[in-house]
Amino acid sequence: MTDRPFPVSNECDRGSPAIGNQTSRFHPDLSWLLVCGACYSILLCLTISGWSLWTDEAFSAYIASHTTLKLLVTTLAAGDSSDLQTAMYYLYLHWWTGIFGISEVALRSANIPFIVTFAFALPWISWRAFRSRWLWIVPASLPFLWAYAPQVRAYFSLIAFSTVCLGCLLAYLHRPSERERRVLPWILLGSLFAGTTFDMLMLLAVPPMVALMATYDRRRIRSADWTPSLKAFAFPFLALFSYLAWTFGRGTAYDYAKPGVLSMASVFYRFVGLLGYGPNRRYDTPFHPYLFGMVAAALVLLAGVTAAVIAGMRGKGRPLLISLSWGLALAVIEVVVLSVIIQQQIELRHLAALVPLLVIWPLAALVEPLKGRPSKLAWVSVGLLIAVWLVADYRLLFLSEYKEEDFRSAVNKAIELHRQFGAEIALVGDPAAGAYYGLDLHGEKPCFPLTDDCGSGFRKTSWPRNAPAAYAMLWKQPQVYSWLASANREHVPTVVIMSRSRHPIFSDSAWWPILRSKTEAYIYSAHGFWIYFLEPNR
Repeated sequence: MTDRPFPVSNECDRGSPAIGNQTSRFHPDLSWLLVCGACYSILLCLTISGWSLWTDEAFSAYIASHTTLKLLVTTLAAGDSSDLQTAMYYLYLHWWTGIFGISEVALRSANIPFIVTFAFALPWISWRAFRSRWLWIVPASLPFLWAYAPQVRAYFSLIAFSTVCLGCLLAYLHRPSERERRVLPWILLGSLFAGTTFDMLMLLAVPPMVALMATYDRRRIRSADWTPSLKAFAFPFLALFSYLAWTFGRGTAYDYAKPGVLSMASVFYRFVGLLGYGPNRRYDTPFHPYLFGMVAAALVLLAGVTAAVIAGMRGKGRPLLISLSWGLALAVIEVVVLSVIIQQQIELRHLAALVPLLVIWPLAALVEPLKGRPSKLAWVSVGLLIAVWLVADYRLLFLSEYKEEDFRSAVNKAIELHRQFGAEIALVGDPAAGAYYGLDLHGEKPCFPLTDDCGSGFRKTSWPRNAPAAYAMLWKQPQVYSWLASANREHVPTVVIMSRSRHPIFSDSAWWPILRSKTEAYIYSAHGFWIYFLEPNR
């Protein structure tokens, strides 16, 4: 991984003096950047598939599928704070689906612009800030990237915008030309503003970047470089923060678990690249069969990180490594403090804006030890990090146990039984996903997470309605018994689509004790679901 410096053009030699009369001579060869960015983009885009939408993706699809922009805005305006804080992402997705359609692949392809942005930004940062052509391949294998690149949510857009921000900051701190000093603050603030309009969680990246600027070398920062862009963005940011403050008054309809030591440790365990070793936490899967693999992977990762720290602290890049480490430490602290303040567990996916810090850290630690006469310890670190992350990538992408719920198969089986036997259908699962795959849902307001009743809410879309179904996720036992008794009186069979999610709304559902008592029921399975077929008088 030893890098030969690229030839420096005469034009670059004539660059305006920066810190210490040094010029910016670290512009990558364009063909190299195009090849690296294109190859990485293609690999990430290959994760996009037609697999069934899962709960959160289905809600994104619901918002994007509104037949008119006016209906979409009306739905968002009636929603809670989390919907309003991601409004721009939903507007973007609505525009995208208007061009490319609402199939699973079309919806997930909305991430392609962000995938391409990130895929080109990472090798550019590797060369521009660290003068390494190939070291970016190590963090490129981070499992978080491969897990969330194909999801119909705003997470990968946050990764892309945050990477651009951090890359601009690192380039600014690393001997910029006068032109870069003028341009980079505009790109950084523009990306920060755009990312925040897509999801307020983009702001999690701000304190670590401020810490990086404060602890690295403040002499490199000239206020005159930032004044024009700060003045230009002052009012847009003020308006955006005012809007975000207003959204908090709407409250949230989502009930997350209370934060705890073990749950928080689990989030950070998966954040650092080990999310492919434990059980799929969406389901109540036994933990002990995975314990050996989880411990082994953690030890390998720890050894790789330790080797990187030792090698990096011996090199010239030590100041930047220390500053980035402080940034990561601050990121951990702010997540813990935020969880304690709001008394809700921060989920792994909510940390997307912090991923670039984790991506850049190995570059800062390993780039100097791998130059000239490469350090064996640095090579050991590279091997261990890539090995543990690639195995996690493989498990996440190719093992069926890590796939999300297969709503499509569950709904299709219920529709098949409805058409064959005239069975009535009850859905104990996410209504948006059920409606996306063809259930004509009816139920009282709210059709959670919609604020409307099911019928009114889904009439705002042009989704197919292949079979009538009752939205039964929030039913109490009397409602369950009443529905089953009504079907028995009419001698009509029933089908219950039952989610196996470990979320309390499902695991504590009034349906479980009743369904488990139906020993004569025919039970079909789809990934993440049981489909119960109950004949009359059973």
